[in-house]
Amino acid sequence: FLSRYQLDVPRLPATHNNSTRVSPSMISKFSFEKKNTSTHRIERPPHWGFFISRKLARPFLPISMPRGFERQMILESFYQKTKRRRPSLPLTPEMLSRAKAKLRPLNFNLLFLTVWFGLRPQEVENLKKTRSWVVERMNSGRRVLRVFQTKLVALPPDDRWKPIPILYPEQELGLEIIERGKFKKPLGKTMQNHFGIGYSA
Repeated sequence: FLSRYQLDVPRLPATHNNSTRVSPSMISKFSFEKKNTSTHRIERPPHWGFFISRKLARPFLPISMPRGFERQMILESFYQKTKRRRPSLPLTPEMLSRAKAKLRPLNFNLLFLTVWFGLRPQEVENLKKTRSWVVERMNSGRRVLRVFQTKLVALPPDDRWKPIPILYPEQELGLEIIERGKFKKPLGKTMQNHFGIGYSA
């Protein structure tokens, strides 16, 4: 028992006879009560973590959220799923204007941003995170929207920002939509009902 759990047993009193058997009660008396220590000082067996994990059906230590490179690789594997679908047919501003009255405002706003900023629907969804975009003003006075592209995991973080110059009044309106965060990705059947087969978001 002693060699297995490696108890920190103090030196016994001088009156102790070597022939006297050391009982668990004596260990408790001299090791834990006298020194005011806890039984947690016992060194658990090396397979304790494996045993308790299986017994409780949960990790021995809490698993933290993936960050940095690990998070980027998870996103990359999501984008590169084995089940690939055909790319959507191009959506023009004229087609979007004709379908505006039939679409929900949130869906229209997302499609509006994809058309006038040249972004993928998933990139537009990421704009809801304030740290994924920033508006800067150039020396010429023109504003530029910079969007962080999470898919470019092979590049350093500083090189993943996509600059989009603000050239048209529709893009000025798009910046207001981004600031409000009022946009949502439409369903595939919604795209097909309003634009035809081959269109998706």
